[in-house]
Amino acid sequence: MNTINSGAASSLINSNNTAPQSQQQIASGRRINSAADDAAGLAIATRLSSQINGNQQAQQNAINAQSLIQTEDGALQGISAGLERLQEIAVQQGNGILNDSDRQALTSEAQQITDQIRQTTEQSQFNGRAIFQSDNLQSSSLQNTRETADFEFQIGEDAGDSLSLSANTLADDLNQALSEIDFSSADSADALDTLSGLQQQISGRQTELGAVSNRLDASINNLTQSNENSQAARSRIEDADLATSVSELIRGQIQQQAQIATQLQANAGAEDVLRLLS
Repeated sequence: MNTINSGAASSLINSNNTAPQSQQQIASGRRINSAADDAAGLAIATRLSSQINGNQQAQQNAINAQSLIQTEDGALQGISAGLERLQEIAVQQGNGILNDSDRQALTSEAQQITDQIRQTTEQSQFNGRAIFQSDNLQSSSLQNTRETADFEFQIGEDAGDSLSLSANTLADDLNQALSEIDFSSADSADALDTLSGLQQQISGRQTELGAVSNRLDASINNLTQSNENSQAARSRIEDADLATSVSELIRGQIQQQAQIATQLQANAGAEDVLRLLS
């Protein structure tokens, strides 16, 4: 038996089997391209990928929640500015030097501001859903868009990682209270008390929005950090060391060439022996 020839052939087969794996790692950039490469590593990398995808969607949910809060806060700021002007008008109505024409002008302005506040509560929406919701609907056409319901946001990959933003139901109080204020009266005490109470309700809602917004910021930061760590861990498990893979490929190619040359030399030696014997 020609042991040199047999050994060279065996080494050549091993080199041929190793080279495609290195080539695949270089082409894909991944150390694990199938379960055969590292079954346990593939399972861990798959779980990490699922966690990363879940966190990314949760992060997007939190960003959407922030957008909703910003939209509502903007509407509340407009309403608050309107209430401030109404308070000024109520104080001004108590000025004894005003004549009927003056009071009528102030009353007309107050009505315009009141209408604007009502319009804001009716038309403020986010993604087709009413921001200011109501328990006592007067119009059946608004029933589907103005029903009272909290906003729920999934801000994590686990079932318990959720956040709830209570429905804003200030519209009823605002519209009812404003409709009862008589801005034409010189006695502004009741109007000022009512407007002050409405301002406190607006401020309370803005405080609630601020607290939820701070929690969302913390969640977004936590999800971002978690994703960075998970992606780094997955990379260490799954990604190929290209320098090593290239070195292995070159080493395998050199071995192949050397083994082919050895095989050819062994075959040539055998043919020389046969020629001598013949």
